[in-house]
Amino acid sequence: MPWPTRGQALFALVVLMIGYIVSFIDRQILSLMVQPIKADLGVSDFQMSLLQGFAFALFFCILGIPFGRLADRYSRKHIIGAGVLLWSIMTLACGLANSYAMLFFARIGVGVGEAALAPAGYSLLADMYRKERLVRAMSVFTLGGMIGGGLAFLVGGQVIDYATHAGSSPFGLDSLKPWQFTFIAVGLPGILVAALFLMVHEPARRGGKAQGQSGFGEAFTYLWSRRGDYAPLYLAATFMAVLSYGGLTWFPTHLIRVYGLTPGQTGIILGTIHIISPILGATLATVLTEKFMARGFHDAPMRTISIVAPIAGLFFMAPLVPTLELTVGMWFFAILFSNAYYGVTVATLQTLTPNNLRATNSAMLTLIVSMGGLAVGSALIGGIADALFLGDARGIGKALSLVCGVSALLATIMALRGRRRIGLLLETAK
Repeated sequence: MPWPTRGQALFALVVLMIGYIVSFIDRQILSLMVQPIKADLGVSDFQMSLLQGFAFALFFCILGIPFGRLADRYSRKHIIGAGVLLWSIMTLACGLANSYAMLFFARIGVGVGEAALAPAGYSLLADMYRKERLVRAMSVFTLGGMIGGGLAFLVGGQVIDYATHAGSSPFGLDSLKPWQFTFIAVGLPGILVAALFLMVHEPARRGGKAQGQSGFGEAFTYLWSRRGDYAPLYLAATFMAVLSYGGLTWFPTHLIRVYGLTPGQTGIILGTIHIISPILGATLATVLTEKFMARGFHDAPMRTISIVAPIAGLFFMAPLVPTLELTVGMWFFAILFSNAYYGVTVATLQTLTPNNLRATNSAMLTLIVSMGGLAVGSALIGGIADALFLGDARGIGKALSLVCGVSALLATIMALRGRRRIGLLLETAK
């Protein structure tokens, strides 16, 4: 069967990337608003950690698998479009929340909607691009999430500072707090993005199929039977996710507490870093992987991860250095190397997985990575800070460096352990 045209593939990739950008803005904007929300709702740091991690991640992870199975059977562009619309509406609901409970349940809704994007998006791209171009396409797609994290800081910080200094919300919305207005401001564009998915081409499904795999039970049976193949890649990605999610969640707090920066100042610094560094990181990973493949190394993805992981771990010592300038400089490279793994990971999974299980396996990756990196990893950093560094202004930074340093080491070990097996599988993949 013919492949989609170059224009169809490019348009789908661009729209998916925009969707990923919007998803990370809506997901991550909360990290800049910890202090004002705590003050207005009278909640603790632990309750805020639940909003940032657990409330979003639980249903985001669990529902990714059902959405993945739906994407393996039905129109992927319609599933994604519905998800974008839902999480955008729930982001608006965050802005209308006047209690912790309302905000908590609105965050759950954001997670439910965002669960549809990754598994269906990965499957869609795998049928748009040939194997030799898929790593590049996946890297561009996942780059949207990285850029979105940066824009959440850059735009969100300025909106918060503007609304705060104005003394009231713009456009006559005086009943809203600055943080509420910020949620509404970032939630509205997603409604327009949802409409773009109606114009995306739905490609024919291609690649091998797992015989008899049609339901959830059969899908899990197949994936479990291949657990030895997937485990090193899953685990390496999960440990790397502790670095990327831990940094997104806690490094803004470190800068605000230690150096007294405003959300706007923090947003300019981190927004710039989180937009530029992931682009360079994704480019580096793509170039490395493609060069390894060109030289006949079928274990190219695992080679790339084993290189970037230990380097990222070293730069995650940034919170331990004594000056803002050195901290920010090191953080630039920490984000560059810690985000270099993901496009390589998802491209490898799509290549190894039968067509009718691709979205389900992508959902499994999202579940494991998000629970490990966002829910568990971020909570572990906060817990260690309370247990070992209570009362220390630099405590959250010390905990961040400790947890991420160990995670980088474990990611390196998993990548090295998986090189031979993954290489053999990729050599024989269709």
